[in-house]
Amino acid sequence: MDKHEVPREVDPQEIIVRTVKSPNHVDSKGKLRDNLFMPSANYKEISVLRLPYTTPNFCKKHSYKILNQVKGESFHGLGILYAETIRSIGNRIEMPNAADVLGTPMGEDGKYIDENIPVYTTDPSNPAHADIIFNCPPPEPGVPSNPIKRIAREIWRNSQIRIDTNTTDIDVWTGEELVIKAKE
Repeated sequence: MDKHEVPREVDPQEIIVRTVKSPNHVDSKGKLRDNLFMPSANYKEISVLRLPYTTPNFCKKHSYKILNQVKGESFHGLGILYAETIRSIGNRIEMPNAADVLGTPMGEDGKYIDENIPVYTTDPSNPAHADIIFNCPPPEPGVPSNPIKRIAREIWRNSQIRIDTNTTDIDVWTGEELVIKAKE
């Protein structure tokens, strides 16, 4: 990838990428669960990647890096959708400004890089990192109904999943191309 500065503002047409892991996001029959974009209890954001500033290979490799820290989870594929889709969900469910996507590049130490420091696609950190921010209170453990669940479910319904079954080569994306297809 050529060296380009990564803007902090996320363009509406950027493809946003989320790791799909099993069994958390996929049931035993291979069906995708609706919690792909659901934050953990007491959080109101989830980590994603910005495809224009990375590659499918990095997305897969990064997913494996994260999943190596989580016992019992395995890589299944990637969920994709446009940033503008995430931002417009609130209007569809009568919750304006329910969610946003913010560029939040991370350093090699796993911490956010100060917004005054320029970040480039070739940096040895995670310049493509972003967060989906839910603009309502975080879900509480054991509480079945929460606005974030409703928003996350709508984001999930509007995402597209690309599966990569090649588990022997974790550095190379072999799944379907990461492009958004028009709904039929």
